[in-house]
Amino acid sequence: MRSYRSVTLMLVLLCAGFVSLSSAQTGVGLTISPRGLYAIPVGSLADRLVPTGGVKLGIGARLDENWTWEGTFEATRFMKGNKDQLYFPDLQVTLELYGAGVQASYYPFGAEGILAGKVHPFMTGGLSVYRWLARRGAHATDSTGAVVVPGLVQQDWSLGFRGGAGIEFLPIERVGIFGQVTYGVVVGELWPALALHLENTSGFQTVEGSVGLRVYLPSKLF
Repeated sequence: MRSYRSVTLMLVLLCAGFVSLSSAQTGVGLTISPRGLYAIPVGSLADRLVPTGGVKLGIGARLDENWTWEGTFEATRFMKGNKDQLYFPDLQVTLELYGAGVQASYYPFGAEGILAGKVHPFMTGGLSVYRWLARRGAHATDSTGAVVVPGLVQQDWSLGFRGGAGIEFLPIERVGIFGQVTYGVVVGELWPALALHLENTSGFQTVEGSVGLRVYLPSKLF
C-alpha cells in the first residue's frame, strides 16, 4: 500500500514539474480542465455492473504547440449491479474508483488546428494510481435461505492505464470545450463466488466518454 501511495505522489510531483517548466519556458501558464464522464464497463466487469457517471479534474500546462500535460484526479462509483447478467438480480455489488495520475495529450495539427483554427483533434493517454473499494452483499444460494453466502469487501491500490482520442472546440479566447472517448483498464481483481454464480473479474475495463472545459491561464490560448 505504501508503494502505491509513493507512486501517486511521484506522479503528481512529476506533473507539477512539467507545469512549472512549461510556465517558465513558454509563458502559457496553467490549464484547468473540469469534466464529467460516463463510464461503461466492458469484459467481465460488465457482467457485474452497469454504466455510471463520474467526475475528473485536470491541472496542467501546454508544453508547446503539440503537447499538453496534466495531473488528473478522478472519482467513478459503480453503485448498481447488472440485473440482466447477475444470476441473482437483487445481489448488491458495487465498485468505487478514486484515482490520481498524469495524462498527456498530443495535438497533431498544432496551433493551426482545422476549420480556421477553431477545431483541434487530439490523442491522449495516461497513467494513474487508483484506490478502489468493492462490495458484495450477503445473499442466499436458493429461495429457502438455508445457505447464505456472507458479504465481502475488497479494497486495494492499483495502477491503471487509459488512452483514446478527442476533439476540442475553441469558441472564445482561453476557453476550449472538448469531448473524448477512451479505453482504460485498472489492474485489479474481484474474487469469484461460485455459489452465487459470480466468476472472477481480472482487470477493471471501461470505455469512457467525457465532456469538459479547458481553461488556459493566463496567456493567450495557443
